[in-house]
Amino acid sequence: MRKDKEKAILLRKQGKSYKQIREELGIATSTLAGWFKNEPWSQEIKKRLSLEISWSNPKALELLVVANKERWRIKHNEYRSAAIRELNDIKTIPFFLQELCYIGAKEKSSQDRALSVSAIANRR
Repeated sequence: MRKDKEKAILLRKQGKSYKQIREELGIATSTLAGWFKNEPWSQEIKKRLSLEISWSNPKALELLVVANKERWRIKHNEYRSAAIRELNDIKTIPFFLQELCYIGAKEKSSQDRALSVSAIANRR
């Protein structure tokens, strides 16, 4: 038996995934699958690993929630910074703030206000 196959079997029996074994030993995933596909103990490990990464696993869902919150926090900061930069550019337009207040009082819908503000900003 090949020495790398013996090491792969040992790692698999320790509960390692094909990807982890591939990264550690440099053996192709397809080779590992061929070696372990008919081994009942390997199929049990596969089931366990699949459950660990399944969306029905509360830990996996919690990691997803945390990652999404972080992603949206970063996006929010990017948009906020862009809005501040843009406001600094357009507030130098003569009478911009006065027109902005006038629009806020005049326009009924937020969509109309946004269109009016956009029209002012495009005059620069």
